[in-house]
Amino acid sequence: MSGRRSVERTIVFDGDTIVVHIRNKHGNFTARLDRDAAERLPLDRLHITGNCLTTPYLGVKVGGRTVKVHGLLCEAQAGHDVDHINFDSLDNRRSNLRSLPSGINRGRRRNSRRAA
Repeated sequence: MSGRRSVERTIVFDGDTIVVHIRNKHGNFTARLDRDAAERLPLDRLHITGNCLTTPYLGVKVGGRTVKVHGLLCEAQAGHDVDHINFDSLDNRRSNLRSLPSGINRGRRRNSRRAA
């Protein structure tokens, strides 16, 4: 099993939301998805991607490559990014995702760091 990373997943069904607890070598993470969206994803292939220490994202293996889940659930127009409205990059519920122009989304990230 060399080269394989150890990832533990616990999936909790909470009404219309699925809560995914993921533990890897970087720590413990909690992600949220709408139940209907999660039913379209291979839950056994969910993992944390991105910079686990600063901006972790929920990823899934599709066709041998990792894709960020928020990009699968919310289509961004050309020149736009998918924005997590509440700044929680692991909250992938439809009510928390929207398409924003890239420049505005980057500005929101900068401003959120200043306020912290």
